Amino acid sequence: MDKDLVNIRTSNTKHIATSTGFDKQLILSLKDYSDYFQNFQDVFFWNTYDAADNKINCVVSPSIKNVLGYTVDEYKRLPIEKRYLNMSERTDFLKKVKTEKFIKNFPLTFKKKDGSIAYIEMDCELITANSEQDKAYGLRGVFKDVTQKVNEQLRREIAFEIAEKSQRRLINLTMLGEYIYKTLKNSIKLSNFYIAVLDEENKQLIFPYFKDKYTKETSFNIPYRKNGFTEFLIKNGNLVIINSQQENKDFLQKNAILTKGKKAENLIAIPLKSDGKTIGVLVAQNYTKKSSIKKEDIKLLKFIATQVAVIIDRKLWQDKLIVNEEYFRSLNKNSSEIIGIINEDGIIEYVSESLYKILKYQPYELIGKNVSNYIKVGSFSKLTTNKRLLSTKIYELLDKNGNTKHLEVSISQNTVNNKNNGIIFNAKDITAKVFADRKIAFAQNRLNTLHAIEKALISNQSLDKILDNAIIAISKNAFDVDRLNICLVNHSAKNIKIIAQLTKYEGNEKFKKSKDISFDDVHFIATILEKKIFKISDLTHYPILKNSDKKILKEGIQAAYIVPIIIHNKVIGTLNLASKTKNYFDSIDTKLVKEITVLLAVVINNAILKDEITQRKNELTNIFNNANEGIIRIDANGKFLDVNQKMMTLLGYSYKELLTLNILDITHPNDIKKSKEVMSDIKTGKISETTFEKRYLHQSGKILTCKVIAKGVYTATKEFDYFLGFITDISALKKATQQVTELTKAINSSASVIITDCNGKIIEVNDSVYESTGYSKKEIIGQTPRIFSSGIHSKKFYSTLWNTILTGNTWKGEIRNKKKDGTFYWLFTTITPIFNEDGKIEQFLAIRFDITEEKNAKLNLIREVIEAQEKERERFAMEIHDGLGQTLLAAKMNLNAISDSVNELANDDKHIFNNSVKLLTEAIQEARSISHGLMSRVLNKFGLAYAVNEIVANMNASLDLKFNFQHNIEYLRFNEELEMGVYRTLQELIKNIIKHSKATHASLKITKKENDLTILIQDNGIGLTKQTLLNPKSGGIGLKNMKSRIEYLGGQFEIDETIKKGTRITIHISLN
Repeated sequence: MDKDLVNIRTSNTKHIATSTGFDKQLILSLKDYSDYFQNFQDVFFWNTYDAADNKINCVVSPSIKNVLGYTVDEYKRLPIEKRYLNMSERTDFLKKVKTEKFIKNFPLTFKKKDGSIAYIEMDCELITANSEQDKAYGLRGVFKDVTQKVNEQLRREIAFEIAEKSQRRLINLTMLGEYIYKTLKNSIKLSNFYIAVLDEENKQLIFPYFKDKYTKETSFNIPYRKNGFTEFLIKNGNLVIINSQQENKDFLQKNAILTKGKKAENLIAIPLKSDGKTIGVLVAQNYTKKSSIKKEDIKLLKFIATQVAVIIDRKLWQDKLIVNEEYFRSLNKNSSEIIGIINEDGIIEYVSESLYKILKYQPYELIGKNVSNYIKVGSFSKLTTNKRLLSTKIYELLDKNGNTKHLEVSISQNTVNNKNNGIIFNAKDITAKVFADRKIAFAQNRLNTLHAIEKALISNQSLDKILDNAIIAISKNAFDVDRLNICLVNHSAKNIKIIAQLTKYEGNEKFKKSKDISFDDVHFIATILEKKIFKISDLTHYPILKNSDKKILKEGIQAAYIVPIIIHNKVIGTLNLASKTKNYFDSIDTKLVKEITVLLAVVINNAILKDEITQRKNELTNIFNNANEGIIRIDANGKFLDVNQKMMTLLGYSYKELLTLNILDITHPNDIKKSKEVMSDIKTGKISETTFEKRYLHQSGKILTCKVIAKGVYTATKEFDYFLGFITDISALKKATQQVTELTKAINSSASVIITDCNGKIIEVNDSVYESTGYSKKEIIGQTPRIFSSGIHSKKFYSTLWNTILTGNTWKGEIRNKKKDGTFYWLFTTITPIFNEDGKIEQFLAIRFDITEEKNAKLNLIREVIEAQEKERERFAMEIHDGLGQTLLAAKMNLNAISDSVNELANDDKHIFNNSVKLLTEAIQEARSISHGLMSRVLNKFGLAYAVNEIVANMNASLDLKFNFQHNIEYLRFNEELEMGVYRTLQELIKNIIKHSKATHASLKITKKENDLTILIQDNGIGLTKQTLLNPKSGGIGLKNMKSRIEYLGGQFEIDETIKKGTRITIHISLN
């Protein structure tokens, strides 16, 4: 050090100290200060300033050159604003030192002579004068260079941020590369930085991120070049470091590498590896000597490359998994069966989306429920363990709407790693389906590049081994603790398991695993599940100790620090640290702990994903092999890639034999052209899927007619990958249909013939149907006979019809239908069920003859009879009322005229006179009653309900028979013909009950519901049967007339013969 500098500085210090009056407050004596100044390794300074903060004098130690690159003289002449990177820092610094008088480790950022940045920490003391007039002050102190420390901290933050991003499920590699570059450039100067990935399948290099000072491109793809620079780095698979341009040229020449553009002055290339195989490279380089990559930078770049490799590895796996999921969903969408997985406790864990189609439940409504709530399965534990019980059975259950369903269920054990995990089932609806539909089985599997996915996800080492190595590294490099372990959390089983543990005993290390530990035995679990850190500074004072706590307390453990391992916002494990020293973790580096748990989360999550895909593969294989319809997977040229057991059975070939064939090899020659057209349309994207019929050649030479559902499956980039086909043998159905067609042709052409499936959907009609209805074939096929409904027949009518044919019997009867133009016509119809080879109803055949003319003639005759009866009733009523009634009234009036003379008669004569008057009165009343009954004015004026109520009221008033009348038509009026027809029928029925039933109680109920009128009349008398209708001697003529009257109104007249006592008659009339 310059001696004059020391003398000047000490003299100046003496002067200030003396003038201000506080010599004793000086930190160092003059001699101590001089020695300290001479030997100090960091930068010592003493500056004086005026009241406006302008520098008066500056003394600085020569070590300024080591820190900032300036000599002492250069630094003295340097303006203040060129010393600081940010002048606001200086303002904050002066404000703080003036307030607190003395500060330590104040952070400032200086500019170095070479333009770079120096991070410093400053200790400084304020020296002021005692005089209020003298506003000058001095600053003395020392600052040290902490640039290396700051850069190290920055690198650790970069590494942590990248590691944290790497655990995200979906990563955009371009955005990740941009983040890495922008973060790195703050601490490492780079001319070029890029990430490259090898796409072997398409023979190209993918650059998800590329940054160069001479180009604007950030991401692109290029074809693979054998002698390319990046291609060599990936193929070489080793770390490459180049420190000069000449070394770079020699490297390129030695390895015969062709490259364009500027050569790097220094370069580092780090391979990106997955399971030991190089899948890409991370490259950082500079084109000038001024910027160089340091050793500490290389360490950071290696770490980043490791994380990028993990992300790319997962991205490749995700792309393939998307294709696999697409394949599974295509099976699910096209399936006609329910597929499900039930665990060993009978809980439904999975059920396919086809559930809604068959049972009207959404999958989420059944998942998590016990299967015994829906199907009587007996002992479910026996079902899952006894292979003899695993067969195809028919189960009866109700769908969500309460309808009865019959399912044909195939069951197999769900075995994973030789452990029985319950059952897998296929359930097919056999309640109402055509032969072709019955053969279509539900199939769901996901056979899309399973081997590639498995290879990408299965590590060379087990998770246990990986974590054993991890805790050794943590123990050696991060935390010197007495016990360290990693646990996995099982939320469903509510337990944790130690899968890696390191315990130190007297300097030795021991590894140990544990059995499952229940949540109830783990005191920290509640805190961990809330995603919080659990810390105990002194276990001896912890209020609640579990058995496990007492055990480790005996081993000397005093403090614990437990951190949740979180992935996708879910706790999957814990990192547990324990020490024999109390309060050991009070000053733990929490940020470092977080970084470690982030890395552990990535490793454990990758292992969990690999386990899931392995289990998924087993599920797919089980589902694929248990499907009840043929499933094939063929490539773009038609070569077989995979087939299931059903397809092998269908064609008679073995698996190996089919894999050597092309789909066209087993196609009927006349169907090859059609097959090629379908394959071409799907490959070119003209269609995505189609359904068609084609013929296959069985190995025996037999020809099979099949229904084929063909679909294209595409890669994640929407390029065609392969064909997926669902094959159902419909040979028997075609034969049966042909026989029915021939039968139809043989039937008299005047008859209308309709063939429906077992659900009533029309699948074939003859020409007479089109001619008689006015509908075209396109309008009829696929509809139900409801298209012809006139609306006149009641629900009861159709219920009887369906009950007859569904039980295998033939129904015959008259039906009124409606043509397309609205015209009504009558048919005599015979409906016969057609059975398949299994004895189950497959179709219905309806043969219909037009009887409109005959029916109209019959109805006209009935109408004429009814009208004649009504006119006769009206004439007779008038004669009784105007003739007999008036005569009887006159006779009564004559008798009344001589009533005064009766008193003079003898008592016997008087009694005869009074009795005669009484009989005349009753005769007059009876005449009026008969007249009113024959011609009901109440009916005409007030309607059916009032008219019937009058009959019942009169009867209840005069007879011992009690008659109850209920209805819901009080204010309703119907057409005159209907009201009169119903009134006369009820009038006759009530009269029969009074005269013949010997009943003591009777009831009548009239109910209108929507467009149907239902009448129920019953008594507790001697009863009446249908035979009465056929026997004129037993009064059948009246009943037949009533039945004819009701049928004329379009209704049904039924006598219930099932009741043991009395009579019950039901009348149904449609109001349409």
